Amino acid sequence: MKIKNNFFSDITLNIIAAGLVAVISQFVVYPLLGKELSTEYFGELLIMMSVVNIVAILLGNSLNNIRLIYNSEYINEKVSGDFSVLLLLALVLNVVLVSAITFGLWPDKPLMNNLILVVVSVFTMLRSYLGVEYRLNLNYKKILMHSVVYSTALSLGTLILFLTEIWPLIFLVGELTSFIYLYFTTNLLKERFSTTYKFKRTLKQYSLLSLSSLIGNVLLYLDRIIIFPFLGAHSVAVFFAATVIGKMSSFIISPISGVILSYLSNKTTKMSLKKFNLINLLMLFLSFLIAISTSFISSPLLKILYPNVYLETLEILLLANLAVILQISSSIPQTILLKYSSSSFQVVIQVIYGITYITGGIFLIGEAGLKGFCIAAILAALIKYLTLIVIGTRTLNRK
Repeated sequence: MKIKNNFFSDITLNIIAAGLVAVISQFVVYPLLGKELSTEYFGELLIMMSVVNIVAILLGNSLNNIRLIYNSEYINEKVSGDFSVLLLLALVLNVVLVSAITFGLWPDKPLMNNLILVVVSVFTMLRSYLGVEYRLNLNYKKILMHSVVYSTALSLGTLILFLTEIWPLIFLVGELTSFIYLYFTTNLLKERFSTTYKFKRTLKQYSLLSLSSLIGNVLLYLDRIIIFPFLGAHSVAVFFAATVIGKMSSFIISPISGVILSYLSNKTTKMSLKKFNLINLLMLFLSFLIAISTSFISSPLLKILYPNVYLETLEILLLANLAVILQISSSIPQTILLKYSSSSFQVVIQVIYGITYITGGIFLIGEAGLKGFCIAAILAALIKYLTLIVIGTRTLNRK
């Protein structure tokens, strides 16, 4: 009973922590930027921040999850090392990729803006990884405190808009403050810098998970990547605004996934095929329910937050929210498979999802604009669920 109480208590704390960051980002930072900048420039800003988030968060979160999965194994075998080396390799790769993409795609943007974005990506990656210590210790109170510090810094960072047009400074203030807090409350950066006999296998699993996460993160921001060349930056801003409330569900679902993986990594929890399929059905039902609810909630809020594109969002509100919520909710069954199946299956899931998303998105966006894109995204998410069920059946039948 105590474990069950702690589990739900930790989920609650994690939801509050993630929700706090979401509220500040979606209702303070981005709306202020949207009002200060033109719709076209705001659309470009969203794409630039997508690059930072795709690269930095995938590298940091993947290392975070690999540490969770294999930490008990390292402890049981009294092995210490590898993760500091992996962190350095990831940081170097992050700087190379973000620099190449940022300066390659936006050479005409102010040099200072691009340089700050690269620095922001470094601290974003460190934030994504260093928080794993709290998860390993199941210390969700510290996760909440970190979110309070990070959110407060982001809020104060918006004041920079009144002093300068260098908007990346807002995110730099938040990420730098987060890093300082993590540095003094965790010990991961003080671990020994060495490799062990487990390094090659851990590196392989990290690479596979990073590849899966890369595909997943690209797909998360694929709406912007597909919409921009076909319909322009203005449509990117419209889709972003339409899905603001729907994407808030990720800050409920993602914390649940995180707690589930933390507990699975700490305990010999067993998952039956019947329970796994019930979870899939429940997630699908909740996704449709939440999509309908968020569509009603979104309408009056968008009129206040994004008045410039409000009328255009109404045409795609329900479809757009259903698409993003289905994609987000699939992370829970996918997290379960991460524990019980090979990391290569994660890549298979994302590749199948990506192919259906991209081909369907490009075809239907040409046929019906943003509405067509939303329909393609919904179909791709449903196919992803089907793939999860097939792989889950194959994996869990063997347990």
